[in-house]
Amino acid sequence: MQIMIVEDDAVAALSFETILRFHGHEIIGPFSCPSDVFKALQGGIPDLVLMNIDLKGNASGLDCARVLFKRYGIPVVFISGDADKAQLGRDVALGYMPKPMSENTMLSGMHAIEELMQGRTPKHIPAGLEVFQHP
Repeated sequence: MQIMIVEDDAVAALSFETILRFHGHEIIGPFSCPSDVFKALQGGIPDLVLMNIDLKGNASGLDCARVLFKRYGIPVVFISGDADKAQLGRDVALGYMPKPMSENTMLSGMHAIEELMQGRTPKHIPAGLEVFQHP
């Protein structure tokens, strides 16, 4: 799966990227601001975006996710330490995974997300994933 990472914490972004690449995903980014995200879309549309909510400056991952979903139909999963803010994006995101998270939580969450994106009901929704909607 081709996954775009939008995360302004360089350590977290590198961790997500390393885990996902090791498990066979193609990574676009990471990016720390929405303007870079939209520039990158000129090279193609990813299958999924992992989006932090609070980005550098005054940038909002919620606003970026709304544009990605409404204009491009790109599924988004929020990765954030702020569950309340993630709830504000229920209308445009597949779900939410809290930061920090273990490698196992990320991988089991990604497996469930892939099943959702394929139109299947996951056999198991891990404790580290809150599902908002089906694609």
